[in-house]
Parts: sequence; structure tokens; C-alpha cells
Amino acid sequence: MQLDFDIKRNLHKFQDLTEPHCHDLLEILVCLADGGKFISGDEKLPLYCGTVHIVKKGVLYHCLVEVSSYERYIIHISYETLWLLSSQQTDLISIFNHANPYIILNEEELGELSELIEQSLHQAPELGMDFEQNILLMRIILYIVRHLCSHEAEVKEGSSREFLKIMPIINYIHDNYSEEISLDQISREFFISKYYLCRLFKGTTGFSVGGYIINYRVRQACLLLREGASVQEAGENVGFGNNANFIRTFKRIIGVTPGKYAQH
Repeated sequence: MQLDFDIKRNLHKFQDLTEPHCHDLLEILVCLADGGKFISGDEKLPLYCGTVHIVKKGVLYHCLVEVSSYERYIIHISYETLWLLSSQQTDLISIFNHANPYIILNEEELGELSELIEQSLHQAPELGMDFEQNILLMRIILYIVRHLCSHEAEVKEGSSREFLKIMPIINYIHDNYSEEISLDQISREFFISKYYLCRLFKGTTGFSVGGYIINYRVRQACLLLREGASVQEAGENVGFGNNANFIRTFKRIIGVTPGKYAQH
């Protein structure tokens, strides 16, 4: 069965603004960082880490990046492929056409989805690779569809204002992730209590401060590994002082060890 789809990782820099555009297929955007806006018509949604945007055929949109770097997964799936993968019980075209335009995954859920996507991106070129890719696509679609059907995907009232409050903190993390960052340090830097910092950050992004820092470090390590850095260099350059801890954390978040990740 020949399936028409594409999965890739995309990195934008500060103030990158994509031109308004649309596609004749389904596009799924999986946000891996905070810091921007998804703009479609008069609707402006914040780009939260863990947000999955469902962009239907013909919908005109663009994204504005408001942090130093912004990474996401982009999945394109033709409607013919959705039809081929549908069943009497699970009509994928109908599900996506009537779904909420986005869902927000928590840290654990984003990790599970990222692991599936990373497996798809790093399939070894061997006999049966096409079957593996098709199976992984179906698992990715199923994961997203189940969350579309189960999540009450809504942005809390005032969440954009809350997001603006934490943007300086997010930028601070992005600028200093390679150094040691503590709650005390951030609290002093922005003159807020640790309790309020933790509650605001978790309530707005779905991540704890520490969880966000670790995830961002691992994503930056992925970039370094793709550029040819060794496992130890990548870990040290993104702020992991212990190589064993880096390898263990990387595998937990990405689903494979950094050494295996770098091979592909």
C-alpha cells in the first residue's frame, strides 16, 4: 500500500514569519517550544510546547516566531491516504474535518508522541523500512486521533496574557540553557516567588520549570548531534554535567539513545 505523507522537523529563528499559505492536504504541527503565534484569519493562538495544531485542507494560516529559536514537527498527509487508512468504525477524514483545531498535550503525552515521530524520522534503510514507516504513521495518527476525541481542547480565558508574563522567563531559559539554571536563580532574576513562578509556568505551558529546561536542552542536543557533535560534546554543550545522566534523559524523552540518534 503506497501512502502519501511526509514527516519532518522544522526550526525557525526569532521573528521568522511564514507567508500566509494553505495546503491541499492535512497538516499537523506539533510544537516543541513556546514562543510565537499561530495566525489563521482573525484567530491568533499562542504556540505552546505540546500544542498540536490541526490544519485542514484549504485553511490559510501563518506562524510568527517570538523567541530566539522555535522547533516543531510538521506532518503532511494526503486525504487519499486518510481514506486508505480509514475503516467503517474509524473515518479519519470525518474525524479531522470535525475535530477541534488544536489539542494541548502534557509533558508525558508530548514525550510519547515525540518518541513515535523520532522513530519514523530515524528508520534504518533496510528491507521492510517502508512497512515500518507506514505502521509508525498509523500509530502517530491513532495517537493524535484518540487525544482529539478525548481532550477538551480549549485555551483558558486570559491564557494569552499569562503567556506574555512567562515569555521573558522562556527567553531567559533559551539564552542560558547551557549553564546551570535553578528556580532560585529565575526567581531572583524576575523578582517573583518560587511558588508563583512554578504555578504560573505549569499552568500556562503544562510543563514544570525544570521539565521545560530539560526538554529544551535535549532538543538542542538533537540539533548538535545532527551537525556531527559527539554524544559527550552535545551533552556538555547543552548543560548536562554528567554524560550518563544525559544519555538516560535523552532516551527517556526521544525514545532512542543519543548515539543511535546520531547514527541516523
